[in-house]
Amino acid sequence: MESVACGWHRWIAPRRGRSGNTRLSDLAVLWVAMAALPNVQCTLEVWATEEKVWREELRPAASHASRLWDPQQRTIALQGGRNEVVSFGLVLQAEHVPAIGVSVDFPGLPGLRARNMSAPRTDGSELFDWRSIEVELFYVRYLQIRGIGKAYTYDERLLPSRMQRPWTAGHAGAGVGEGSWEDRPGALKHWPEIAVPLELHPRFNISTNTSQMIWVDIYIPRGACPGERSGPLRILWTSGEFEVNVSLRIRRFTLPDMPTSKTMLPYEGGDILRRYYGQNWVHCSLQHTTRALFDRHYQLAWRHKVAMVSGSFDACVAEEAPKHDEPHPFDVARLNGQLFTAAWNYSGPGQGVGVGIFPVGLYGSWRRYWESEGLAGMKLHAERWRDWFRHAGAPLNWTELFLYLIDESHNYSQTEMWARWAQGSGLRSMATLPMPRAMQFVPSLDIACSTLGFASTMHWEAALANASRQGRPELWMYNGGRPAAGGFSIEEEASAPRSIPWAMYKKRIARYFYWMSTYYTNYQAGEGGVDVFSRAQTFGRIDVTNDPQKGETGWMYGNGDGVLMYPGTDLEFPESSYGVPGPFAGLRLKYWRRGLQDVEYLEILRKSHGEAKVDAILRKMVPKVLWEVDVPDPNDPSWARTNTSWPEAWEEWEKVRFEIADLIEEEEPFEPSCVPQPPEADEREESESCHETGGALEWHVLGQSSLRAWVTEEKVLREEHWADCSAARTRSSLWNGSAVRLFGARNEVVSFSLVLEAGHTGGGAHDIRVSLPRLGELRARPHPASDDLSDALFDWRATEIELFYVRYLQIRGLSGSYGDERMWPTRMQRPYMAAAGGGGLSSAGWKARPGADKHYPEIAVPLELHPSFNISAGESQMIWVDMYLPRDLPAGTRSGELEVRIGPDGNGQLHTVPILLTIHDFALPERPSAKTMIPIEGGDVLRRFIGQNWVHCSKQSNEEMRRLWERHWQVAWRHKVHMVAGSFDECKNYLHYMGLIEGDLEVLKDTPEFLSVLRLNGSSFTSARNYSGPGENLSLELFPIGLYGSWSRRDWDKNASGADIGLEAGFTIHLGRWEDWFRAQAPEISSTERFLYLVDESHDYEQIEAWAAMINGVTGSGSSIPSMATLNLIDAVAQTPSLDITCSTLGFAPIAAWKAAVAEAERLGMRLWLYNGGRPAHGSTNTEGEATDWRSIPWAMRKHGIEVYFYWMSTYYSNYQAGEGATNVFRTAKTFGKHMENSSTNGEAGWMYGNGDGVLLYPGTDISFPQDSYGVWGPFASLRMKYWRRGLQDVEYLELFKQHCGEELMQSVLQRVVPTVLWEVGEANWFPDISWPQRWDAWEQVRQEMARGIESACARTKTTTTDMPVRRYAAGQCVQIPLKVAQKIRAMKCDGAGDP
Repeated sequence: MESVACGWHRWIAPRRGRSGNTRLSDLAVLWVAMAALPNVQCTLEVWATEEKVWREELRPAASHASRLWDPQQRTIALQGGRNEVVSFGLVLQAEHVPAIGVSVDFPGLPGLRARNMSAPRTDGSELFDWRSIEVELFYVRYLQIRGIGKAYTYDERLLPSRMQRPWTAGHAGAGVGEGSWEDRPGALKHWPEIAVPLELHPRFNISTNTSQMIWVDIYIPRGACPGERSGPLRILWTSGEFEVNVSLRIRRFTLPDMPTSKTMLPYEGGDILRRYYGQNWVHCSLQHTTRALFDRHYQLAWRHKVAMVSGSFDACVAEEAPKHDEPHPFDVARLNGQLFTAAWNYSGPGQGVGVGIFPVGLYGSWRRYWESEGLAGMKLHAERWRDWFRHAGAPLNWTELFLYLIDESHNYSQTEMWARWAQGSGLRSMATLPMPRAMQFVPSLDIACSTLGFASTMHWEAALANASRQGRPELWMYNGGRPAAGGFSIEEEASAPRSIPWAMYKKRIARYFYWMSTYYTNYQAGEGGVDVFSRAQTFGRIDVTNDPQKGETGWMYGNGDGVLMYPGTDLEFPESSYGVPGPFAGLRLKYWRRGLQDVEYLEILRKSHGEAKVDAILRKMVPKVLWEVDVPDPNDPSWARTNTSWPEAWEEWEKVRFEIADLIEEEEPFEPSCVPQPPEADEREESESCHETGGALEWHVLGQSSLRAWVTEEKVLREEHWADCSAARTRSSLWNGSAVRLFGARNEVVSFSLVLEAGHTGGGAHDIRVSLPRLGELRARPHPASDDLSDALFDWRATEIELFYVRYLQIRGLSGSYGDERMWPTRMQRPYMAAAGGGGLSSAGWKARPGADKHYPEIAVPLELHPSFNISAGESQMIWVDMYLPRDLPAGTRSGELEVRIGPDGNGQLHTVPILLTIHDFALPERPSAKTMIPIEGGDVLRRFIGQNWVHCSKQSNEEMRRLWERHWQVAWRHKVHMVAGSFDECKNYLHYMGLIEGDLEVLKDTPEFLSVLRLNGSSFTSARNYSGPGENLSLELFPIGLYGSWSRRDWDKNASGADIGLEAGFTIHLGRWEDWFRAQAPEISSTERFLYLVDESHDYEQIEAWAAMINGVTGSGSSIPSMATLNLIDAVAQTPSLDITCSTLGFAPIAAWKAAVAEAERLGMRLWLYNGGRPAHGSTNTEGEATDWRSIPWAMRKHGIEVYFYWMSTYYSNYQAGEGATNVFRTAKTFGKHMENSSTNGEAGWMYGNGDGVLLYPGTDISFPQDSYGVWGPFASLRMKYWRRGLQDVEYLELFKQHCGEELMQSVLQRVVPTVLWEVGEANWFPDISWPQRWDAWEQVRQEMARGIESACARTKTTTTDMPVRRYAAGQCVQIPLKVAQKIRAMKCDGAGDP
């Protein structure tokens, strides 16, 4: 307790209104009050709680101590997991005299920041920007409880404890009340309810003998380090100050982004518009102006882990039936999670994750549009809704979509008819009615959403047993109240909303639905708008104002009913308006969140300690809930004499939460420190701004600029010149200054680029032609027989040499963000100085980056499409050359000349560049040693080539379309990259109907489409289809079933007639069909690895684990199909241990945690794949990366035994994830994310800004941008794909080197080239240097060494030929190796069983 003298003569700071003007009435009243008490001590008592404390409530000091508040130490002690919101209420009690000019200062805790209001936006929108804050403070407003609706006068125990009259035990233990309404302790008290941001009440007064609560929310980010944080919180007023310490213990576990306990909460759009705009609608042309307002309601709900929903029909498209059967465009961002990202000012729980629920026809509103159309209309519209979501792609197609048939109707025959209509439409049907009634009268219903206060246990359990046998309906709950579960009335205790998720979790309720969040107009009682800031009663009528037991009461009387959010602007009641463009949360929403987070504790505990442990806790905390609370008369389930079973005291709940946290941490890996020590400074490789070269050829042509020629495999920017870096160069293994020297193995593609640089004077070089007609037996492409080049460019049968004209893309901004310049690709580093720990710090600007605004080489266009070209003065032009060395090519050397003609009509000067090719006497394998996977975006491809995103099923497999798709696969396969596509064929119905395919249609749907079969059996990679090169005649070896989780759109939980069979049975059926099809095929197909792609980048680990566990339980042939999902391995082993394949991405990684996760995955039998990622874990995948970046990726995968590397997309031509349209990929480097600002250091910047992200192939025809269309029926490869191929072939060298020279020597090569990659790199908060060589020639020298070693079988190791041990060469085959080499091989066995 703090006591400060406050004599009457002290100046009293007047309170200012929200307009900023002094309130003179307050000043006068308070001045008189102070003058009347000149000798009284001004006492402001401070304490903390999470309970509800009335404004009139002054609790004695002795009652304050709790787990949260230590009055002796003046400490508030909090604890929570990562991705959790912890809260407390700071109670300020003014005793004897008022407290004047009170303010609260809490800047946050270390690493957890409060909102900075130093430069607020004038409209208050900064209150809804959570990007840089973790701590929020709220001034709590109170509402007076003037009456109650449900007063169970026969048993006071059914009411919240502080709303009970004094009572004695009567019949059956009932609490027989005595006294009147005023004898209820909470009667006429002001209950805390509205959490107004403290920024709107920076200074406030507290009247005599009252209290004021300040609520504090602290969000603990996902990346927060476990451990203790503490900081001061200060309360200041005109006559004193008080300081408390806030301590936070961050636990080692992390709560999920997708809530474990699913919810649904609507809003009333008309009510919101009336409060903020003064009308209940806006013209369709102005609809966009209200988007931010409604989005903030969604965001505020999601910050509280609650899924908000709205009406699904948009009156502005009422005349457009197809568009009327799809979500409003604003809803898309709410469903796919974009609304909950930093780009939309959001940070907190559920970041980047969509709400996951969408009701079609909320409250039965579909009837206004479809009912008159009958059965056919419902089928038509429901299928349109289903199809929109199915085709929207992930994550939209994961949304739980259902048809809200009707609300609280007793016309069960009508509901049953509609439910039957909905069957087979693809939409599940839902209605609000009791489960026993649903089973008796509406057996076709898919979801019964029931409310409970009382229930007959016998009737409910019988109904649930029948539902389980029938497979429907699923049970949801809505509203409800005591004694079955806690309620949302304002006069409920804080623990009541907290108890609801516990009840739902105990009884495995799929979703809890609270009926409304913004019911500001009490129209159901025939009344008008309610001033929700001054009146608690929001629902029902006031029929009696002074009932002796209930006070104000009447039909359906309810306090706070339907209101969990309060309007920041209120034009209907302007005296209550704050003029803020968004809502405020009620405390009940915060108490509900606490319960939702509790359930996430329980789910984590269940996974670590099992069901029994959790069940014991549930029995302790919620022993009887929902239908477990029985009634005396089963035929009249409207009353019972009973007490509620859960504890009302908040402290009891917190005690259990702490105990659960302790149990969870028993299983969590210990993290000794979240801040690793910086690494020792490694010797930094010389930074190179150019390419490998040892000199250049120079040619002079009359009337033109001189032309300089040289050769490299590095990236040479269009603005880069040989002279800029020649002084720092020595001759490379590729180029000696006058000739090209190549080497390779059979079945390998070797490459180089000829760089032609025009001098700065002379107007440029013109009419240049380059050719390489032959190199020994290797042939260039024959001259096409017609003007249509498409067939010729994609016919490799008589072609081993291909030349490409390289197109450039300007880099206007950087992909990603690093604080250490060493992390960037070499030419994107600003000049820097070494900081502590060796980091590279720079204060220079964007233009100081050598590659800033430069044009990077990227698109390899067949040279036939640029037979003659010009080069502007002072610029360079790359010509890329690929040479495929066939399998039957004899070893030895080949020589030839690259011809360059300069001058008109091909008759100008002829210059030559000599080429020497050495072919080693071994061959690379047909199948890539390093497996890859890259999808294709079919809609984007079709839009570019035919101007629409679909083709009719009758044309899907015609020769023209077959060639288009086949050429994408062939170009990828020529680069040793495995392309994949969606596995489901939407044309099966049509083809079956037309008699083009035969058999059981349902079975046929679970088979690949026709073109996929040709890729799987290798037909697409044969000379009959114009293919020659790597992997000829080979089938593909990976097949994802349900790419990106698309299987989830296909109703696998239903049978052919639409009846619900459950997903577990569905997995058995559908996976069995897929597996049966594969097994029935020839070996080249049956050997394909097939897997079910469960979901992409989802944080709903509970769902992933449930699906994976179901798949593990599949019986029959489908049991052999593994499950795969993209998520972090650390999360996978902890939260989805049933998953078969985890596909993770890496840029930075916590070393210890990753190593532990890798070990745990091995123990679990979980396979690890990797996807995407970037520096410093491995090379950048973006356009501005160096040539060695993509080359390094397969090396990193091989070093750590990664089975498959998955790059997310090859043809991402429309940047839809950023809400943008088509990208001109021939002109614009940025393909992903948003350009939101021009950074002084990074150029263009914004959300997920990425150059070349998702684009490795470029469209040969581009109807979207015809000025850049070549009119070619097939794709062009990027240089990045060619650099990737080089790394993939390197790994094949490594495998051969291992076979011939041993594991240890191979590992030494890996350690030399990629010493620190993937999870070896380290934590995210310090930056190690890039470990692999940045110069191309360093890699080539290693490849040359391996080639010689392979070819000579280690003959370069000088040793005697006696005493030659054996070692493993391949499965069951051994070869002899030199003794000294063998001595380096540790315990290597020939066949895995015998002696070394």
